[in-house]
Amino acid sequence: MDYRNKLVLAPMVRVGTLSFRMLAAEYGADITYGEEIIDHKLVKCQRRINVAFGTTEFVEKGTENVVFSTCDEERERVVFQMGTSDAVRALKAAEIVCNDVAAVDINMGCPKAFSIQGGMGAALLTKPELIHDILATLKRNLDVPVTCSFKDKEMEARSELNLKVYDIFKEFMTGITKLEELGNAANTFLLRFQQGLCLLKRSPMLTSSTLIKNLIKSNETRRLKSYIDSGCINIDDAAKSTKALHTSLSGLSDHLIKAQSLLSELERLTDEAALAIETATTTQLDVESCDELRQVTSDEENEIVHFLQEPEVIEYATVIAVVYSMVKQNYVMQEKIVRSLSLKTSFDELDSYTMMWSLRPFFCADLGGIFVAACDDVATKKKKKKMEYRNKLVLAPMVRVGTLSFRMLAAEYGADITYGEEIIDHKLVKCQRRINVAYGTTEFVEKGTENVVFSTCDEERERVVFQMGTSDAVRALKAAEIVCKDVAAVDINMGCPKAFSIQGGMGAALLTKPQLIHDILATLKRNLDVPVTCKIRLLKSPADTVELARRIEKLGVPALAVHGRKVEDRPRDPAKWDEIADVVAALSIPVIANGDVLEYDDFSRIKTATGAASVMVARGAMWNASVFSPKGKSHWEDVKKKYIRKSILWNNDVKSTKYTIKEMIAHHSCLELAEGKSLNKADTLADIAKLYELEDYYWTVKNIRPLTHDLDYVL
Repeated sequence: MDYRNKLVLAPMVRVGTLSFRMLAAEYGADITYGEEIIDHKLVKCQRRINVAFGTTEFVEKGTENVVFSTCDEERERVVFQMGTSDAVRALKAAEIVCNDVAAVDINMGCPKAFSIQGGMGAALLTKPELIHDILATLKRNLDVPVTCSFKDKEMEARSELNLKVYDIFKEFMTGITKLEELGNAANTFLLRFQQGLCLLKRSPMLTSSTLIKNLIKSNETRRLKSYIDSGCINIDDAAKSTKALHTSLSGLSDHLIKAQSLLSELERLTDEAALAIETATTTQLDVESCDELRQVTSDEENEIVHFLQEPEVIEYATVIAVVYSMVKQNYVMQEKIVRSLSLKTSFDELDSYTMMWSLRPFFCADLGGIFVAACDDVATKKKKKKMEYRNKLVLAPMVRVGTLSFRMLAAEYGADITYGEEIIDHKLVKCQRRINVAYGTTEFVEKGTENVVFSTCDEERERVVFQMGTSDAVRALKAAEIVCKDVAAVDINMGCPKAFSIQGGMGAALLTKPQLIHDILATLKRNLDVPVTCKIRLLKSPADTVELARRIEKLGVPALAVHGRKVEDRPRDPAKWDEIADVVAALSIPVIANGDVLEYDDFSRIKTATGAASVMVARGAMWNASVFSPKGKSHWEDVKKKYIRKSILWNNDVKSTKYTIKEMIAHHSCLELAEGKSLNKADTLADIAKLYELEDYYWTVKNIRPLTHDLDYVL
């Protein structure tokens, strides 16, 4: 398609339909752009011929809603413009319409909130790598020209920027007011906790005065002596004080949940303000990215548009960033205070806590320091976290097994890195983060329910890997962003052979989709501050496996886990250590070998056979977590009981607990015996505790755990 010396009709939403394009062409337009169509909408469409009007229509399935319409007369001049934020989805949409248009254009200039919040339009201007992925993917797969459009209406953009930032500021300050009200209410709970604990821990009465001595002497009874020794607290007083402590902690926990929700909203508004300023500042891409884009698009100079910023707008955005930084630090302080409250908290500590709480949000730094930190956050990228993957013993991801309690058990026996069970992205994006003060855990709970999808704690933060099942880069990013601050790394499952995963385009289904693998890993790496890795299986031939592994390595992942079986293999089939060795030899990054590691000695055997940097174990750990111990395995019955105690301690899901115990019993004994039958009848952790004679432990944890996170004290 020739783009030189042409009169072009611009893309205009609700205007650039077929009728207007034909009108413009009649008056002399050489090229006519259609209105922007979002990729999400087009992928739901099917093509049909409208014989009555001689048009080709793209109609939303199950409806009569025509999303885009064209005709033969304009086929050589009509350009289909698309809004997108994902290369794979853009390709799916473009493939539907490309045979009926002259070219496809990507909108990279729309400043509307809808586009920017969806990562489309002008939001792409600050993401050169994503631009490259989208344009390169389309050019590689389509037979029509692929272009992109920048918006250059300076005054319109400036006006929209002003309005957007002002609206954000008003909404932000409303949120700050709500957060302040929450803090005041929570302060009351903290004071009540202080009062209750002071009463409960009151020192014995001094009996040195003559008056007290005479009173005791004239009324000397065992009951009076006990009353005085306890600080003049009777049983009812103690019960009321204990109840007050529980109520106060519950109130503080509820405060953290509500404050976290508000803080997330404030973070969103802060990001929106920063993005609005950043997008409006310039659409100029860095030199290297421009060079790449020229190769993908054309040899012409890329258009560069500079926007003059209103000083007031920058000030509003800066204030938002500064205030958000302050309240975020304040929330971190509150979270630490609540986490540290226990029966062992001293009176001096409580005095400090109440003072710090009341001084919010200026408790820890002067305004200038916070201002600098806020500006640094806005102006520079955060440093990426790193994780060492060499010479590690790794707990593999196992569905229904790899919950917090089992991960903590494995770590206690010697696991250096512990993968959580695979969580599907669809499920996690429906979750909200909350702090469970009673158990000292961070939980991701399905909204509107009490269903805990994933749980972790501070003790494992530097070693826990969140494994995710996904088939879409954008959705994977949304899910990962929810959990990434509470884990050491994020891993993508590319090896699960289960029908559920494969039918959903996840797990092993990804092994045959290298472009989708590229999009998912590149998107996560570009946007997350934690390491991003993946776990794969062997492909049909060693050469195919090596080729895929090399592709993954080029994406910059810090490590690759390889399960030494193919998709069609079953657990009884021996793992192919020699094919893992082929991958190790071809890569420079650490490879984590997985398959047939059942004893501690197998760790060194598989490392020697494959040359792998680290070793991952699944079933061997599930059957006996002490496989990680260099001292040798403990008896499985002892390990089983220890696991049950961990499940009680960390309030593990009863279904997961039962499943894991059953796997142990099935391997070492028989589920048809009395133990297995009794376990089947257990409906709660209390039932399991009773079955294994751990009732005292269960009730001790139940009563003491909410009051202290000192595990030694609980145990």
